[in-house]
Amino acid sequence: VLLASPALSRPVVGGLGLLLRPFGPIGAMARNNAARNPRRTAATAFALTLGLMLVAAIGMLGASAKASVGVLVDKGVAADYVLAGPQVGGPQSVGVPAPAVEAARGVSGVAEVVAVRGVGVKINDDEEFGTS
Repeated sequence: VLLASPALSRPVVGGLGLLLRPFGPIGAMARNNAARNPRRTAATAFALTLGLMLVAAIGMLGASAKASVGVLVDKGVAADYVLAGPQVGGPQSVGVPAPAVEAARGVSGVAEVVAVRGVGVKINDDEEFGTS
């Protein structure tokens, strides 16, 4: 397909040129410019197609990762609600202040509140993040 693209670009540009006719001189200039150098037209079309393919692939990977994390959270967390602080960067978050945890314990209808603390640790000169 890549080798045949310059040969195919002339008839395709001719057909697309009919769609550009309502744009008057601008459409004619675009059609003539694309037909003037079929190899450049094919290279541009290939680059655009490749870019679109990469964007679609990354989008699918992101959606798949999001769905996978959602399934893991659904299976691993039995809580109805999780109260968490904002993410700062990396696995560490700012955390929820102790008064907010106590206030959550005081809400009627709340059966149990579990506080999980995070801490940075150094193991063999390698910094890790742990929870307690």
